[in-house]
Amino acid sequence: MLGDRKVEDLGIKTSFYQRNVGDRDIIVSVNSELNNNITNIKIYDISGMSICKYVDEKLGINHFVRKVGNVIVYIGDKGIYKRNIELNFNWIKAKKYNLQSKSTSGLQPNWKIGTMDIETF
Repeated sequence: MLGDRKVEDLGIKTSFYQRNVGDRDIIVSVNSELNNNITNIKIYDISGMSICKYVDEKLGINHFVRKVGNVIVYIGDKGIYKRNIELNFNWIKAKKYNLQSKSTSGLQPNWKIGTMDIETF
């Protein structure tokens, strides 16, 4: 119960499963939000420590998107048909430019300095 409402009233359904994978037991928590076709899946070891977390979003009858960390995989009835890897590079920021003293060697700050093009790898 959440306050005076049941969890089912909120459109949330959570199921738990215990599986033996190799030589270790795991617990799988599947949390489905019925209204927006999103399923949160969390995997724990038997002591309760989190191993993995991912989100599935249903796109159509035979298509869904799975997000694990920064990897997004598009899966259809014939298998994986697209994947994206999100890379977040932080900008290297220049020193703040002081308008009154015109310090920092007279350079204007360039907030995009240090960004990298992924094709350089």
